[in-house]
Amino acid sequence: MARPRIGITTPGRDATDGKLRLTFEYVDGVRRAGGIALLLPPGEMAIDDVLAACDGLVLSGGGDVAPDLYGGRAHAEIYGVDRLRDESEIALVRGIVARRIPALCICRGMQVLAVAHGGSLVEHVPDEYGEFVNHRGGDRFQDHAVRVDGDSRLAHTLGTTTCSTAS
Repeated sequence: MARPRIGITTPGRDATDGKLRLTFEYVDGVRRAGGIALLLPPGEMAIDDVLAACDGLVLSGGGDVAPDLYGGRAHAEIYGVDRLRDESEIALVRGIVARRIPALCICRGMQVLAVAHGGSLVEHVPDEYGEFVNHRGGDRFQDHAVRVDGDSRLAHTLGTTTCSTAS
């Protein structure tokens, strides 16, 4: 059986040197799971061709989604907006949902999933819910319980309907 080809979305060009940067942890995770990692930089709009090459997709984390895409408003804490990435990933998300291609949406990826299907976002979570721990690294991760739908593939894979995750 062929190893699954997993597309991983990437940030756009770095503004300082034009390089493409993605933490290698995404690639390592796909490889540890037995897959072949295919990097998908923003801008490729031949969605049918891209998705035909992928057995699954990982929408990676990164900067914020442009607020005008979900009827949001500007906020001083919004960072890293990349309109080309937003448009590319929204098109990919709509394609994977229509084709029922498995996907793992991480942080920004989950936000893109919501926006692609008419959802909205809170521009700066602490303004609405108070301060929270830094989810981007360091020693400030906080574990918390998550409930998983008992009828879902995830519950079947995990063998449980509860688990713990860091954020």
